[in-house]
Amino acid sequence: MPRFPLAAALLAALALAACSKDPSSLVGPSSASGGSGAGAGSGGSGTGGAGTGTGGSGGGGANPAIQPIDTTVFAPSGTGTAANTGGTTSLSFATSGTALLGNGTCGANGVWTDSLGNVSGSNNPNCIAYNSDGRPGNNHKGQCVTSSKGYPGLWLNPQLHPTQPYQTNCLVLGTTT
Repeated sequence: MPRFPLAAALLAALALAACSKDPSSLVGPSSASGGSGAGAGSGGSGTGGAGTGTGGSGGGGANPAIQPIDTTVFAPSGTGTAANTGGTTSLSFATSGTALLGNGTCGANGVWTDSLGNVSGSNNPNCIAYNSDGRPGNNHKGQCVTSSKGYPGLWLNPQLHPTQPYQTNCLVLGTTT
């Protein structure tokens, strides 16, 4: 019981500390030394101790310049080809029932309605169909069953050890073209 107030105080302190951050430092990619992204160093050659940086020239500056390619190591050329060969396999979508992880439902054309009633477009990833009827996986091994929590597509490997629900070996696939 005495740990709850301590945990609540810790969460409150973390929330207040987050409010004091400059919002511009919370967005954007991390950058190497000299950048202004979230991962920029705080300056100096610090030793990693409390409140010191671990290198870098400090935030606030522009992103580092792009370095030229060393043409003695890599020589770009303008030749080559591109092609689209091989087959494609389509996925099937659930048209009724519970959606991924039990969050909402699936309707016609794989339209997902979340638990708050928000409706998505068709072929939503939350409505991808999985086999759960004991048939072998798409690799012709193991079995596809329903998990103990009722989630489809639990693949049992050839030694019948369960992996996780929604396993790619249990996807309901369409025809290959």
